[in-house]
Amino acid sequence: MSILPDLYLHPGIQGFEYPEDSPSISPVRYIGPLPLPPGHARLPDWWHELNETKRLVLVTQGTVANRDFGHLVGPSLEGLAREDDLIVLVTTGGRAIDSILVKIPENARVANFLPYDQIMSRIDLLITNGGYGTGNMALAHGIPIISAGLTEDKEDVSAHVQWAGVGLDLRTNQATPEAVRAAARKVLDSPHYRERAKELAQEFASHDMERELLKSLEEISLLAPLSMDS
Repeated sequence: MSILPDLYLHPGIQGFEYPEDSPSISPVRYIGPLPLPPGHARLPDWWHELNETKRLVLVTQGTVANRDFGHLVGPSLEGLAREDDLIVLVTTGGRAIDSILVKIPENARVANFLPYDQIMSRIDLLITNGGYGTGNMALAHGIPIISAGLTEDKEDVSAHVQWAGVGLDLRTNQATPEAVRAAARKVLDSPHYRERAKELAQEFASHDMERELLKSLEEISLLAPLSMDS
């Protein structure tokens, strides 16, 4: 699908992708992050009461592969329950909060939705099941990632996280509390992951999505008559 078109606009950055074998003939152009659609979620009441001296960890299973919170949300809550320097933020992606079957620890806060455009600049770590859009958003803000997912495109996204040096791939669809805690401590306590994520954030910031999008469409429209004549 990315080879047949004359132009393939990709909402991401090249630094998060494997090197291309023949970049000179590839129709793929990276244009940076797409703008977020207007959100309806508001900051929960507890947001303004968070202890600003603690690091914030966001945990999400997105809005598709979130039928069983025992895959990642539950293990993350259990694994990080005793980490006194962390506050664990969980969004259920629209599902009822009582769908989480483990006890909510004192250092955790849960909401049906969280407005990512308002909170991402405050987050210190993203724990995800490999959603590409959420991962891109985190990297655009310089946030390292722990990823655990094997469904849809999530296995590939998780592999990219580790390959790019911005976090760790747990290589499972069923995380354990011990694995989540060990990975979280490694990523948070090793400056390398945050520094590498900030490098990719700079690459995101170097893109002017609207300008690049319009320029690419203009260029391909000028070539279209030539392609038809040939």
